[in-house]
Amino acid sequence: MDTAKDLKQKRLTSVLFQVGSVIAYAAIANFVIHAITLVKLKVAAELSITLYALGFCVQQLLQLAYKWDKFWLRIQSSIAILAYGFVFGLYVYTRLAPGFKPISEHLSAGG
Repeated sequence: MDTAKDLKQKRLTSVLFQVGSVIAYAAIANFVIHAITLVKLKVAAELSITLYALGFCVQQLLQLAYKWDKFWLRIQSSIAILAYGFVFGLYVYTRLAPGFKPISEHLSAGG
């Protein structure tokens, strides 16, 4: 039987996990909004952020085997893989599609 201290510790751990999940989903939403904004403004994504999205997606794929037995981690990882894969695709599109310029060219043209 769990003691009151053990239950309190489990509850705290659960709350911290949930807060971390909310922050992770906010970060994913931020990247999706950023990628869509770049497409709308016809701004090419920087190579560093493009590679970050690819790296994060690959990291989640590689860690999926460890998380597969934990239902909510599997769901969270699947969402992250889909979202960062989508973002990576949009970033690559902005780098390759005609008419997209680096942000430095947009800034110099406006001033």
